[in-house]
Amino acid sequence: VTADEAAAIDASAGALATLSRVREIAAQTAIEADPAARAAADAQFPQPGPLVKPTVTMHTEVDPDAILANETLYGTWAAQASGDDIRWLNINVSGPPPASTQGTSTSSGVGHCAFTGQSIVGGVQILDDWARQGRFPTWAGNARAFGAGSGFAGPTRLPAWPQSPTTLAMATADPSPTEPADGAPSSSP
Repeated sequence: VTADEAAAIDASAGALATLSRVREIAAQTAIEADPAARAAADAQFPQPGPLVKPTVTMHTEVDPDAILANETLYGTWAAQASGDDIRWLNINVSGPPPASTQGTSTSSGVGHCAFTGQSIVGGVQILDDWARQGRFPTWAGNARAFGAGSGFAGPTRLPAWPQSPTTLAMATADPSPTEPADGAPSSSP
């Protein structure tokens, strides 16, 4: 847990909530995974094949159940299967809105799938526009679709998958820098 993640969790769950949970976990006895159970789980959720259709993912920045590094692993697998051509993948991360603009603590962006209603509708809109109209997602367009207060902040550097040297970082530049003013379809990069 990074200091920023701990601060976000503590802001949502109470002072020292992170430290308390980390100590509780550290006190537990480590249990080795059953190799047969791991093989069965891997068979149920195989690595993705090459992406050939628009794929939009959404993840909360501070999720204690499904860590943000899952997006790193999925993106890495997708890139490997697609020959590093990830033009069909658009990863979106929702972080907690700044406290200074909210005035109070909010759960949006903190917790498992804690998205605003507008973020969920926005994700569907992004996918629909991409699949039906050929409009490749842009950071500016995604921010408009997710809406103010959703915590969406554009390109996000994804953390490394635990115990792996591989990190798939989102480009800091907009994946489609030119967005047609008339809303016409734009080609995939």
